Amino acid sequence: MRRSAVLRDFPSTHSEHTETSGWRQGEGIFGGSGFTAPLDIPGEPVRTLRWTNRHPRFPPGLGVLLFRHSSEILDGARFRTLRDTHGAWIETDRPVRVRSALGPTPEETGIMEV
Repeated sequence: MRRSAVLRDFPSTHSEHTETSGWRQGEGIFGGSGFTAPLDIPGEPVRTLRWTNRHPRFPPGLGVLLFRHSSEILDGARFRTLRDTHGAWIETDRPVRVRSALGPTPEETGIMEV
């Protein structure tokens, strides 16, 4: 997957290859209920994020934001850097879940409820 110039400046939080042992057959690597939300960075194409409550590196139900069609995680530190240096924001109808995936700050700025 081709990454934007802005996102190339920020290292991924984990390897593109993720251990999947222990997951049920047919569920996929990141099965479970989820939703999508756009990550907007001014001057860049909109990137779709995918929230899931199942990921091999996180406890069930915690929730994690992944870049769509990839196993690359958007964590809180990376989002805050994108927000503070490039004006990035996330639009969602589920801000509580997005905030919980990004970290413990309930008043996280840059998350727009639509």
